[in-house]
Amino acid sequence: MDVPMCSSPSLTALGHLYCTLAPTSLLSRPGYADYVYQQLRARAHHSVKGQYIIDPVLQLVKHKLRHRDHPLILHFAGDNGVGKTSLAEVISLAMALRCKSAEDCHIGDSTLELSGAAYDALTVAEFRRFVVGAVTSHLQRHPRNAVIIINELTSLHPEKVMVLLPLLGRGSYFPEHPQVSLRGAIVIITTDLGREGRTRGKNLAQMRALIESDFQDLYSKLSTSYLHTFPFLPITLDAATDIVRMGVADSRCAWSMNVTISDDAVAWMLEGAKPYLASENGRAVIKEVLAAVEPLLEQGDKVRPYIIDVDAHGHLALFSEEYTV
Repeated sequence: MDVPMCSSPSLTALGHLYCTLAPTSLLSRPGYADYVYQQLRARAHHSVKGQYIIDPVLQLVKHKLRHRDHPLILHFAGDNGVGKTSLAEVISLAMALRCKSAEDCHIGDSTLELSGAAYDALTVAEFRRFVVGAVTSHLQRHPRNAVIIINELTSLHPEKVMVLLPLLGRGSYFPEHPQVSLRGAIVIITTDLGREGRTRGKNLAQMRALIESDFQDLYSKLSTSYLHTFPFLPITLDAATDIVRMGVADSRCAWSMNVTISDDAVAWMLEGAKPYLASENGRAVIKEVLAAVEPLLEQGDKVRPYIIDVDAHGHLALFSEEYTV
């Protein structure tokens, strides 16, 4: 996946000057919204497989890029491992100018992550002081491209959810900081429906009904005119196949090697992931890819082209492309 503009190793001299001396001016340059949208589109279709919701989400973000003061709250709901976090991270990187961390560029510098499960030990007053301070400080640093990801909002006590209501569309600012507008941020809520594969076999209408039932109390508190809910469907076999090939392609880039994978090897990996697909979906596939591919890549070099295939003994193996089975 490409890194944000100012973290790119191919940054031009002029781009480096902008990123060093006037990074925020890039956000208002002509064509910047189109640039972000194109980056977002390419990253989303590469990173998230088997989900119908990609293009509708992208259209909402595109509108947000042109109308910065229009609130946008995205709710990604579904089982574990179906792409909710991946799509949130894609939006984060597309909106950012730099990586949040040079060591692990999975989110951008303009993203604040909050976890609903992390604040159980705080009183409501303590939670309010922490969250209001963190959010307003972040928005002051990134007034034009902030992304706020709230993972597992339903893990929060209802009184703590009430603290967040202005951020979730029920107000323009926190009472403590009326000078800091909340409307410029893209807010992304992710909620899991459990590890037991509750959505497997359900169609889109049944998924929506399940989400509305599970989050009825939450929805009654939020401003639904700004809230857009997207059910993430369970991973299909075709999507799992795409995820295997995507994982190998990503490993190829990480290892700087010329390597492809055969159809038989893809089927071999999917067989290994099957016991976990119901509960972990795409996450199970990625685990299988990493566990199987990385030891093989250690056997190769960066000069010859390779292919991952199944050998005569039924094991996954790395062959030079001139091999014959």
